[in-house]
Amino acid sequence: IRVVPSQQVHYWDIVFSNDSEYIYFITAPRFGTHGTLYRVPSIGGQARKIADKTNHLGNLSPDGKRLLFVRYGDPAPHTSVNVTDSKLISANSDDGSDERIHRTLEGESIIRKVRYAEDGRSIYYLKRELDGVEYWSIVRLDAQTGTEREIIRKKERIEALAELKTSGGLLINAVDPVSNRRQLFYVSLPAGDVTRITNDLNSYIGVSVDSDGRNIVSVQRTDEA
Repeated sequence: IRVVPSQQVHYWDIVFSNDSEYIYFITAPRFGTHGTLYRVPSIGGQARKIADKTNHLGNLSPDGKRLLFVRYGDPAPHTSVNVTDSKLISANSDDGSDERIHRTLEGESIIRKVRYAEDGRSIYYLKRELDGVEYWSIVRLDAQTGTEREIIRKKERIEALAELKTSGGLLINAVDPVSNRRQLFYVSLPAGDVTRITNDLNSYIGVSVDSDGRNIVSVQRTDEA
């Protein structure tokens, strides 16, 4: 099924609604600084604009009423992150109204990969910062109080995260410090202990968990000789 007509744009992120009735996606021009967030029925139809100036798309709250995304500021080529700031935002999933800014980072820090937790109140996000050397962190934010807790902080890049309903822990895709390849790891909560899941000569792209919390999905990449 072709959900939307072909366009000469880039698609940055694509996410299903919790009931699979809608698809959310971001499109952007080839060298665009920001994209536009849309919603379209999963069987196809007229796409509805949800938000302008978007850069990363998160997931929906457990009740399906709120949608997370990240908005970057203006270009700032003098910084390592290339933008003035990044904002973690939620909005009504139906029409993009009632935008709420939950967190703003400036300077040499940036927000990536935002995810609602299963409790519907907390939000996980990846934080990249430059403090002499580059660090990557997983942060849990209480959306009601604004308080944060850093779960892990490491020098190796973290690419993606997903929450496991059954164990209450997290799955992450991160660079292994020994092999320098992207591997899958389990992060316990609240302790933040990290256990490696994959241990091979391949690299992995992304990580996701099905709604039952029983199956893990990732893309395995084999480097050819």
